[in-house]
Amino acid sequence: MAWYLPVRLPIFWDEMRRRARNGRAQAVLFGYAAVLMAILLIASLMFDAHTATVTQGQQSYVDWSRLGHLLWQCFLLGQLIVMVLISPAVTAGAVSAERERGTLELLLLTPMGAWSLVSGKFLGALGQLLLVLLCGAPVVAITFIYGGVTPQELLLGYLLLGAASFFYATVGFVASCLCARTTPAIAWAYGLTLGVLTLPALALVLLSLSDLVTIGDGAWFAIANPFIVYALMERTGDIGMAIVALVGEGTALLVLALLLIRRRQYHLPLFHRRLSMEVARKRSRV
Repeated sequence: MAWYLPVRLPIFWDEMRRRARNGRAQAVLFGYAAVLMAILLIASLMFDAHTATVTQGQQSYVDWSRLGHLLWQCFLLGQLIVMVLISPAVTAGAVSAERERGTLELLLLTPMGAWSLVSGKFLGALGQLLLVLLCGAPVVAITFIYGGVTPQELLLGYLLLGAASFFYATVGFVASCLCARTTPAIAWAYGLTLGVLTLPALALVLLSLSDLVTIGDGAWFAIANPFIVYALMERTGDIGMAIVALVGEGTALLVLALLLIRRRQYHLPLFHRRLSMEVARKRSRV
């Protein structure tokens, strides 16, 4: 049977269908595209053609590549802000919503393991975030009309967006595994996000003021803050290790979520019911 059929990844396909039928998904896509169009309008109004005028001999022309680079910087920073804001909310209800509906115990009674549940729920939410990024690609493509953006900058920018989305999605997913209700899970997700954004950056500033480290040398200390990584990219152009660190930290949080689900699966009275069902299956086969 083909790998892409729903029977192979039931939780993932159910999550994707459920999210696609939700009206909030279309609202998020529309709002994301509207934000990018607003950024395009504001950046175009901010651009001063007189400062970009280049004179060669007796001829003068406007260097439109500067506008293209300005648009790319604004688009990347705007997308980074939006993805950091929506990523925890997208995943914060993945597991807590099942607990609210009382269906999490039923899922844990099935032959599927904890990893199938975690991977299916998380990949379904991650697919929605990927769809949001793809929705903004046509607007971002306007920068290529003016030039000024190299393929390396484009690749690093989208790798940073993907790594930041992955990391903050895992933050919301861990909050969803910790809380029994969606509203507290969202609150915890944004609280953890705020802590990850501010505390390492504040520590970096304090260390730099005390001359223990410099902003450039000590940026690894606040690598979970994508805006510091963005500033590092604008300064050095090399953020490969920072992206790997973001993905590694997100993977560690995903493993933590898996351990939380396994703990709920095997350390509650549900364990005895699971054993009884397994015995019933064996007897029915006999």
